[in-house]
Amino acid sequence: MSTEIKRLPSPASIQREASAWIARLHADSVTPEDRARFDKWRGASASHARAYDELDATWRHLERTGELVSSVSLGQAFNESSLQAIRRARSARGQRIGLATAAAVVAAIGSVWWWTWPGSSRTEFQTAVGEHATVKLSDGSSLELNTDTQVHVRLSGDRRLVQLDHGEAFFQIAKDARRPFDVVTGDTAVRALGTAFAVRRRDAGLDVTVTEGKVQLIPVSSTPVVAARGESNASAASNGASPWVFEPPPTDQNILTANQEARVERSAISIKTLAPADAARRLAWRSGSVYFKEERLGTVIDELSRYTTQHIVIEDKTLEDLSIGGTFETSPDGIEALLATLQDGFHLQVRHDGHTAYVERGINSNR
Repeated sequence: MSTEIKRLPSPASIQREASAWIARLHADSVTPEDRARFDKWRGASASHARAYDELDATWRHLERTGELVSSVSLGQAFNESSLQAIRRARSARGQRIGLATAAAVVAAIGSVWWWTWPGSSRTEFQTAVGEHATVKLSDGSSLELNTDTQVHVRLSGDRRLVQLDHGEAFFQIAKDARRPFDVVTGDTAVRALGTAFAVRRRDAGLDVTVTEGKVQLIPVSSTPVVAARGESNASAASNGASPWVFEPPPTDQNILTANQEARVERSAISIKTLAPADAARRLAWRSGSVYFKEERLGTVIDELSRYTTQHIVIEDKTLEDLSIGGTFETSPDGIEALLATLQDGFHLQVRHDGHTAYVERGINSNR
């Protein structure tokens, strides 16, 4: 006598399937055959129907939050981060009205998450360490968020504002002569003049790289609308008032064109022209990699550390000036590949202790 054992699908796998169906059914290319297959899947199990209904309810809630966001698209259909986002949304339901957490159910579902606040047209987007997300706005513009990035977006009838709190983002701006598009970080605004560009916030300032069109760097003052999420700031956001005072320079100053890069530090602006290949390398993170050409090891570690929670310590500070080149993934695998290169190619010693890796000279190292 034989016994057939059937394994029931896990709740996580059912949620992944449900989220994939939501993405498919809301796509413009959905076919009658897709809908027939969905009906068969949904009717096969009460668990399928329940998982789909829960995610569909969250989707509809997001649609009701307003027209600011039309979709969020990532390069994966679903992952553990989005599952956690849904669980957070469920646990918070009833505690924070208007919370729209969860990248789990929009367009191609992924791990970016956002929320809106009652009485405000302001929306926040955030990626975790090692994550990359694309956000499409209702005006036709798009934002690509690099690792550990947070932005606040506010669209109104007369202007479009993005506050870059930390991290890095690439912007492709839809033309709208009636509404300027400004990216504000620190005391500088980057005004799009119908263009594509990246902004990276640093401790001492920001970097701007333009790939298409033009941007203008504009000094700003006043308190950001999202600084404290206080009542006065919420009122300012809801009535359409600008949270910043813009101080535009003469029209021919501080303008960047395609393949130019600017670094702003303590109000000092330096602009340089890049070769097209170098400009593309600056933004290689958009395709999941970073490129280094004869860079200091200290600089390479600082850059790759953005994409991992692992901490890297160079025990011998003279090693920071080692020249390193190559292409590495924008993920924890990138820093692991670098550490392997240091061991195998440079004969350095890498010692792991918990979430920290220590780099020091090896016995056979003569560098």
